[in-house]
Amino acid sequence: MVLKRKKLLLSLCCFLFVCGCYESQFPLSSSDTSRIDERLVKSWIQQTSQKNDDPYRLVIRKFTEHEYVIAFSDTPGKEAHLVRAFITVIDDAAVINLQGIDSLAPKNRTFLFFKYVITPQGNLRMWMIDKDSPLLKDRTFAAQAELHAFIKKNIHNDTLYKEAWEFKPAEGIQLEMS
Repeated sequence: MVLKRKKLLLSLCCFLFVCGCYESQFPLSSSDTSRIDERLVKSWIQQTSQKNDDPYRLVIRKFTEHEYVIAFSDTPGKEAHLVRAFITVIDDAAVINLQGIDSLAPKNRTFLFFKYVITPQGNLRMWMIDKDSPLLKDRTFAAQAELHAFIKKNIHNDTLYKEAWEFKPAEGIQLEMS
C-alpha cells in the first residue's frame, strides 16, 4: 500500500513538473461560494496534435453541491489520479481550482488553476496557469485575497497561461482505481 502511494505521488509530481503548473497553497476562493457547471459533468478525452501522444482522459463527477471529484489519466490501464475541484468565477472567466487528494500532507495538497470554456462544439478548452509565466516570476502570495487580486488583474492576459488543451466528450471511458 505504501509503495503504491509513493508511485502515485511520484506520477502526480512528474505530471505537475512536466506540464509546468503553477501551484499555490491557497485556492482562488472558498468552495462554499462555488456553483456546479453541469456541462463539465461527463467524461472527456484530450485532442492531441501528435498520433503518438497518449491523450489525457478525464472523468468529472459532481461530489457535493459545490465541488467535483475528477479522475484523470494519460496511460490506458494505469491507475488514475483523483483531485477535488471547484469553480471560481473571476469577471467573466471560469477557473477550475484543483487540489490533489492522494495525501493528507500539506505539501501535497496544493492548488492548481485552469481557466476554461465550453466551445460552441461542446468541447472543453482549458488553459493552465503557467508557473513559468513572466507575470509570476519571483512572485509569492501571502494570502488568498492577494492571489485572487493578482489573477483578477491578469485573467485575460495570455502570458499567464500555457497553450490551450482541448477535450471532447467521450463515452465509456474506464479509469483504473484502487
